[in-house]
Amino acid sequence: MDQVDEVKQKTDIVALVGERVKLTRAGRNFRALCPFHSERTPSFMVSPDLQIYKCFGCGKAGDVYTFLEEFEGREFPEALSYLAQRAGVKLEPIHKGRDYQKKERLFEVNHLASEYFHYLFLEHAAGDRARRYLAERGIRKQAIESFFLGFAPDNWDNLIRFLVGKKKYRLSELSEAGLVVQGRKGAYDRFRNRVIFPLRDVRGNVLGFAGRVLPGTEGEGGKYINSPETLLYHKSQHLYGLHENRSFIKKADQAVVVEGELDAISSWQAGVRNVVAVKGTALTKEQIELVRRYTRNIILSLDADTAGDAATKRGISLADSASLNIKVTLLSGGKDPDTISQHDPKKWRQLVERATSVYDFYIASTKKRFDLTSGLGKKQAAEELAPLLSAISNAVEQAHYVKKTARLLDVSEDAVVDEMARAQRAQALGVSGGASQVQEPSDQGRERGKTDRRTMLEEYLLSLMLKGGNTALERLNDVEVKDVSHPALRRILEKLFEFRNEAFEVGSFVASLPAELQETAQAAYLMDLAADSESPDFTGKEVERVVHELNLFNLRVQLADLSSKITALESRKRLNASEEKTLAALQRRFSDLSGKLSD
Repeated sequence: MDQVDEVKQKTDIVALVGERVKLTRAGRNFRALCPFHSERTPSFMVSPDLQIYKCFGCGKAGDVYTFLEEFEGREFPEALSYLAQRAGVKLEPIHKGRDYQKKERLFEVNHLASEYFHYLFLEHAAGDRARRYLAERGIRKQAIESFFLGFAPDNWDNLIRFLVGKKKYRLSELSEAGLVVQGRKGAYDRFRNRVIFPLRDVRGNVLGFAGRVLPGTEGEGGKYINSPETLLYHKSQHLYGLHENRSFIKKADQAVVVEGELDAISSWQAGVRNVVAVKGTALTKEQIELVRRYTRNIILSLDADTAGDAATKRGISLADSASLNIKVTLLSGGKDPDTISQHDPKKWRQLVERATSVYDFYIASTKKRFDLTSGLGKKQAAEELAPLLSAISNAVEQAHYVKKTARLLDVSEDAVVDEMARAQRAQALGVSGGASQVQEPSDQGRERGKTDRRTMLEEYLLSLMLKGGNTALERLNDVEVKDVSHPALRRILEKLFEFRNEAFEVGSFVASLPAELQETAQAAYLMDLAADSESPDFTGKEVERVVHELNLFNLRVQLADLSSKITALESRKRLNASEEKTLAALQRRFSDLSGKLSD
């Protein structure tokens, strides 16, 4: 057994996936909402027996390695290393690709840089002003340690001298990590005279940094600067605080999304620790996907200004398209989560607990942006709210917001309903888009929808056989395998005959199949059967029922074929003796099969 197989054998896929996705038992398997695509009904299955997963919605499938590669974006060597450490397997040196080696090297550079900045902040006299600044902002030692905050002094080459001079890294590596800037007179440190926020991925690797200039000093690049786009860091794909707070998000089954690093840290100190920051106002699809790995519930708490308002609307649209449940905190007076958390932690917790629906947010936003004392302002507000209200599926909820909108605009409810109808007509004609869209099923889902009843029964029969073990295999004599229409399913059932007199173990059986049949067998085993499918009595009765129904299908197919042949002969004006004999035989056969069909 090679190392890859050894690590795989010693890793429980249910435990691995269950740490990242909420699983519920479904017979012998486990079920969840798919972490790889948006859905409202669980179609993601995990098998402890086969040590595999498969989503019947989007088609994603694989083992422990592919799960980490897909879910966390790890490359195979990194996934292998992580799982080996987890399983207690010591790996022999293996060859790693150049990109992987370069990434590892840049991770090392960034890690050392973060330790250097952190040391200067905590221990060095140069960090005194930064320590005073964060103390004035109310940031305490526990948060400083948890988020590994640091300080970059006001010198041009401190970090270069540390990493190149002492640690012997190449200047080109610092440049690739985004730590230095190439100027006309040579390279210099990108971060100077700034409080440093390490930007870590979910595994704790430092991807890059953000720096906040100290008050009263001129900082190149503005109040905040970030690492540039590098091999490691892509701003649109990163959420500040996800590494530190993912366990809180999973425990609360909810993520609070704020704008900046200090918003997240102050919220964390105030007791709302299921928090992440988008680092600016532009929430992205990639960031939404990151959140969706840990929860389906999101609270948007972006700043109470025009930019924050626009960002919240974009976030609502993205979260809705990803099938997330969305709420919004209603901030007022231009205050941000950092300010509220610092001055009144209890109020911040209450704002999060009382987060409101997206419709309340839109109504509040409309009230701020339009002059509702004028006819034009009311018209603009109604045009914005009408498509949203018309998209509410629950009649009682819709009536509530129609009444609320009518009061806001000081018009009749009928006027609001009329505007909603106009918006629906416009949307139907493609003039404007509504608040939410019905998602098209995936290609795989569409193909599955086309599967005929007979093939579905054959798949179900194979699933019963694989899960029922020897109890089900005893019934194989009742199965007319030659009549199974699906070629792959027929071959697998034929192979099962060889195991009738042996102790049956599904993993060994699937592994013994030709490679082209293994995926079909795995998919059948992962089918979600009834809750009582573990009962041998249930399995036996279900096999009997399915075999009976398949036999009826086969009878109908034979009857249709006979009917076609009989009709063809009967349509002739004259038959010779041989043809008359054939017709009589066909009619007798048709009569016999018809009798079986009616039994």
